[in-house]
Amino acid sequence: MIRRVGFLLLVSVLLIPTPSAISALKSGNACKVLGSSTVSQGKVYKCVLVKGKKVLQVQPVVKKAPSLPTPVKDNLFGLSSDLALNAFLEITKYLNKQPELTAGEVILELSPNSSTKLAEATLKDMEKGFRFWQSYTPRTTKIHMVFADRQDLEWFKATMVRIQPGNQEWLPRIYNLAETSPKNQYAGSNGFDSDGNALFFYLPGVETTPTSGGWLGVGPHEWTHFAQGVVTGDVTRGPCWFKEGQATYYGNVISNDSQVGWAKVWKNQIQSLKTDFPTFFQMEESTLRQWFSEHELNTSNNVCGPDGVFTIGGLATEYLVGTVGVEGVTRFQLKLKTDENWKAAISDVTGKPFERLMADIVKFVLMQRTWASK
Repeated sequence: MIRRVGFLLLVSVLLIPTPSAISALKSGNACKVLGSSTVSQGKVYKCVLVKGKKVLQVQPVVKKAPSLPTPVKDNLFGLSSDLALNAFLEITKYLNKQPELTAGEVILELSPNSSTKLAEATLKDMEKGFRFWQSYTPRTTKIHMVFADRQDLEWFKATMVRIQPGNQEWLPRIYNLAETSPKNQYAGSNGFDSDGNALFFYLPGVETTPTSGGWLGVGPHEWTHFAQGVVTGDVTRGPCWFKEGQATYYGNVISNDSQVGWAKVWKNQIQSLKTDFPTFFQMEESTLRQWFSEHELNTSNNVCGPDGVFTIGGLATEYLVGTVGVEGVTRFQLKLKTDENWKAAISDVTGKPFERLMADIVKFVLMQRTWASK
């Protein structure tokens, strides 16, 4: 009430005409205060000294330059929003703060027809993921990397049985995909080999090169999966969409950590859903929210997806990193290690009730969809 009355009084005062506005002024009229200015009938009169007398003099009209639109800051490099920019910068800054790897032992098993050049490029890319996660995966971690050409699938099967005989739960699915889709690229973080070394396998497509779209980024993606197991104690304690989404978003940014060009990389990743999961482009808020609900748990054979979960989950992760940073996301994962319910944990870290948080995530994902479609 007090604020409203004060405002009305101010308006009333401004509407009261001043004496100078009642009678028209002319140049040459006497004035009292040298240097003072008065406005009358759209003209500005200034009190100046002319031949020892203080008189009013009309001032020339200074034309203002036409006001131009305020230029938009070109600090997003084509990204959609400050939140998206912050997410990218959070990961790249975190990566740059990590010390260089000084040592690391790699057991590299190449199939007879494998490309050494491609395997070395993949290993170098994967080591960026190792560097990012080194606080949680010690530098002494040994890497056991199996790299197989598509002509050598039988070699790959025999090798995986030899080095990890107890894990046959979902590998047959990989074998089948590799045989039926020879151009597609596959990789996996398979926990540990029988000697306790971090185990990874790579099955590039028959046309894959180090510069093939989407290949670089696979290494940090898989290392993020390995780190998830260490940080959470059990990756199934978190939602399926986060497990694959974090690996996808982190993997892409860690591999493509130059801000110039990142927007194109991420747009291409989102647009890949037009082929991989076209239903995404018809989803509204309610159906997308339902999608997240349906992708909280792994499906059969401990598989997550692939119906959009990598990229849609990646967009949700982008929102989380842009909101609470890398440390906040890691704090969420560490809470899972204490057996805290993941919905309570993510609400605690973000400071938002779970349903409100998911509503915000859905809106962000749809905004990114619109951005990628332009």
